[in-house]
Amino acid sequence: MQIRIDPHLILIFITSLTFGLVLVPGAIILASRLKAYSITDFRRKNRRKVPLFGGLAIYLAVLITSLTFSKSMALTIVLCALPIIVVGVLDDLKELSSKPKFFAQLLATALFLYFRPPDSLVLEQVGMQTWVANLCIGFWMIGLTNAFNLIDGMDGVAGGFAGIAALSLAAMGLWSPLTPFSLMIAGASFAFLVFNWPGAKIYLGDSGSTFLGFALSAIASQIPLPTTHFLWVTAPMFVLAFPQIDAVLAMYRRARLGLSLFKGDHDHIHHRLQKIGLSVRKSLMVIYGVAGYCSLTAVALYYTSNMKFAVLVLFLTTSALCVFLAGIHFVQLRLAQQVSSYSQTLIEKHFNLKGRLMFDPADFSALVFDLLPYYKELQQRGILIVDSFISHLSRLIEKHCPNSQLKMLGSYSLALVFTDQYASKEQQMKLTEEYKSLLESFEILRNQKEIPEGVYFYSPDQHGKEFLIMTQRRRKEDQAKAA
Repeated sequence: MQIRIDPHLILIFITSLTFGLVLVPGAIILASRLKAYSITDFRRKNRRKVPLFGGLAIYLAVLITSLTFSKSMALTIVLCALPIIVVGVLDDLKELSSKPKFFAQLLATALFLYFRPPDSLVLEQVGMQTWVANLCIGFWMIGLTNAFNLIDGMDGVAGGFAGIAALSLAAMGLWSPLTPFSLMIAGASFAFLVFNWPGAKIYLGDSGSTFLGFALSAIASQIPLPTTHFLWVTAPMFVLAFPQIDAVLAMYRRARLGLSLFKGDHDHIHHRLQKIGLSVRKSLMVIYGVAGYCSLTAVALYYTSNMKFAVLVLFLTTSALCVFLAGIHFVQLRLAQQVSSYSQTLIEKHFNLKGRLMFDPADFSALVFDLLPYYKELQQRGILIVDSFISHLSRLIEKHCPNSQLKMLGSYSLALVFTDQYASKEQQMKLTEEYKSLLESFEILRNQKEIPEGVYFYSPDQHGKEFLIMTQRRRKEDQAKAA
C-alpha cells in the first residue's frame, strides 16, 4: 500500500516546531524573572536550579498552531487541558499538594470526555457501551497523565519520548482529524528537547509533563481502528508502553516497601540505567530505543489485518520488554551483590569496632546509624563509592565523638555508645547534622527532617530496654560465631 503524506501536515509540524523554538527561550526568561526554578531537595539529584515553564511553552506553541490552521479537534483538546496547565504553572511557582493537581486532571479528563466526538473512543469502536468506555478511558488517561510526570526525572526523557510517541500516533491515523494535533505535539516537543538535552537549560515542570501525558492519552484513546476486534485496541496503547510500565513498577515497588504511592524515589527505569553504569546520554539512547521499538511494534500491529501475525507481534514485543526489564534488574542485582560481599570488610577497615560494649545500663547514651537504606543504593554505584562513604563517616565520628565505643548491632547498624547520657548530647547532634550533610553530598538523603532516616537515639529513659535487648542479642551472636 502506497502512503502519501499531505504537505499540509508537514507544514503543521514545522509551524509547531518553529513556535516552540521561539517560545521556549521566552519561557526561560519568564521563569527566571518569576524565580520559577526546579527545587533542589532529597528527591532531585540535580544541584543546579533550572528554569521551569517548558510545559507552558509547549502548550502555547500547540495552541497557536491549532488556531493558525483552524483545527477544531486540536483546539478542543488543548482547551480541555487548560486546568492542568493553570494548576501546573502554579505548582511550578510554588509546589502544591497532590489534591489540586489531581482535581485539575479529573476536570480536564471530564471535559475531554464530554466534548469529544460521539463514538470516537477506541473502546466504543470495538463495541463497548459508552458509559463503560468513558469510565475505563478516564481512569487510564489520569493514570497516564501521572505516569508521564514520573518519567520526567532525567534530561531529555519526557520531551524526546513525547515526540517519538506523537509521530507514531500520527502514523497510525494519517487520515484522521487527530493527525494534525499529533504533529503539533511532536513539533513542540522536539523544539523543547533542543533546550532540554542533557545539560538542560529548562525543564518541563509539572505543567508540561502532565499536559503531554494528557494530550497523548487523548490522541491514543480516539485513534480510528482498522478493525473492530478488541486486539487492535492495544496498538495505540502500546505506543505509550514505557511510561505505563514505569508507573506500574513504581506503584508495585512502593506498595511492597510499605511506602506512600505518591512518595518519590530513585528507582525509576532511567535511574536504574544510570545505576548499572550508563551515563545520562547513554541511558537516554536506551530509552529512545525502547520508545522506537514500541512505536514500530504498534504501527505494525495497527496496519496488519492478519490475526495470527498481530498476536505474534504483540507476544514477541511484550516478551522483549520483559527481558529488557529483567536484564536491568539482573545486572543491578549482580553489581550490588559484588559490593555487598566487601561491605563488612570495609566497615572493619575504617572503624575501630569493639568486641564488647562496656557501659552502665542506668547511665549511658547511644546513637545508632542504620546504614541499610543508604547502603542499598551505594552498593549499586560500586565499591569505590561505598568505601568513600564509609571513610567519610568514620572521619566524622572521630571528629565529633572520639571517645565513643563503636559496635555493629547487625550487618548495617552501627552503634556509638557513650558512658554519660548527658555530656554527649551536643556531640551527637553535631554529628547528626554533619551526617545529614554527608548523605546530601552522596545524593542519598531520604527525608528533609532534622534527624535523617535511620538515625536513632537511646538512653535509659529513651528506648533504653530496646537498646539493651539489641546489644544482648548481638553478644549472643558473637558468642555463637566464636564457638
